[in-house]
Amino acid sequence: MPLPPAQTAIPIQVLRNSVCLDDSYTLAALESVTTPLLGLAHEDQPVCLPAEPVHVMVSTSAGGGSTTLLRGLMAQLLRLGAHIDVIDTTSKEHAWAAGLDGVEYFTHIEDIHEYLVDAAQDVLRDNAGTQAVSGWERRRIVVIENADQVVFGLRQYWRHTRPESQLDETPAVEAIAVLQDEGRRAGLSLFVSTPSAQIPGTGPVPDAFGVRVLAHGCTNQWMRAAPEIWPVPPLSLTRGRMYVVSDRQAVRMQCLYMSPGQARAWASDVTRKEFVR
Repeated sequence: MPLPPAQTAIPIQVLRNSVCLDDSYTLAALESVTTPLLGLAHEDQPVCLPAEPVHVMVSTSAGGGSTTLLRGLMAQLLRLGAHIDVIDTTSKEHAWAAGLDGVEYFTHIEDIHEYLVDAAQDVLRDNAGTQAVSGWERRRIVVIENADQVVFGLRQYWRHTRPESQLDETPAVEAIAVLQDEGRRAGLSLFVSTPSAQIPGTGPVPDAFGVRVLAHGCTNQWMRAAPEIWPVPPLSLTRGRMYVVSDRQAVRMQCLYMSPGQARAWASDVTRKEFVR
């Protein structure tokens, strides 16, 4: 008598344990794609950003790889000619990019506050009667490293410097919501890392961020960032193992790893022999 088909079988996925520039399959993938590579999925299938402007949220626990993922994306985008504004209150997470052409680096809360307010005004002005931006050379990426910490710092700064203000929210935090809502038409994308998987004022995360990357998260984190994916996929302790959520699908992948030196070299469009760790 034949056995009935298994009802609980889980498809086996073959994923790399690392996706590094030292590996020929990584370089082959980078050379085969036309948009920035996030990592490799089952049987080395490239997982890439879409060609159109999109907001990206990366949400992991401490050490989950959010900075690594953003580093690889930034290096590729700079190589394509995009302009990147980095907000990093630690002054070190993306120090490799400081001084590169096309990069502005903001580390002090006062400067970050002023930059965000001005950027939101620029987007609103640019969107008045302009056509949608196309081409990587005209793209502007705003990278916010650990948005939870940045938002806390902005609120503290506003309370201490404007104690008389009657506003419910600091203008800089409201500006982030403006960039999310209006930025894509002007060719601006937010690339945000946030352990809490939430950004004040931007509305439901699935609507605000077309691409979400999660790793080492709890159920509550998934419910905020990707409620359309249920049940929560099994997570892995393998460093760099992540899920990319977009268009109501979750793709498991091993994220691209570039060391800071490699990222700076790749962004500068050097030959592979000049890659350094």
